[in-house]
Amino acid sequence: MVDQQTQKKSALRSIDTLSKRTSQFQNEHAIRDFTFTIDEPEKLGGSNEALTPMEYIIGSLNGCFMIVVEMVAKEKELTIEKLEASSSGAIDRRGLFGPLM
Repeated sequence: MVDQQTQKKSALRSIDTLSKRTSQFQNEHAIRDFTFTIDEPEKLGGSNEALTPMEYIIGSLNGCFMIVVEMVAKEKELTIEKLEASSSGAIDRRGLFGPLM
C-alpha cells in the first residue's frame, strides 16, 4: 500500500546550479538552460563586466514582486498596461572591509 503523502507531488522544488570562477572576483553560474556572470567593479578588484551579487539580489526582489503582481492580475482577470518596480539597497561596508576609519 502506498502512503498518500508519497502519492502527492512534493511542494518543494530543487534548484540546481553549477558555479565556476572565471577570473579574480568574477564567476559564472549555470542554472537550467541559462548562464549568468557575477563580477565586482574595478575599484574592488573585479573587471566590472557584470552585476555584483547584491545588484542581482535587489533586481531579483523587483522581479519576484512583479511576477506576483502578474499572477494576481491573471487570477483576477485584470489587464496590466504598465508595471515598474524600483528598489534601493544599502551595503554596510564594515562587513567587507572591517571598521571604517
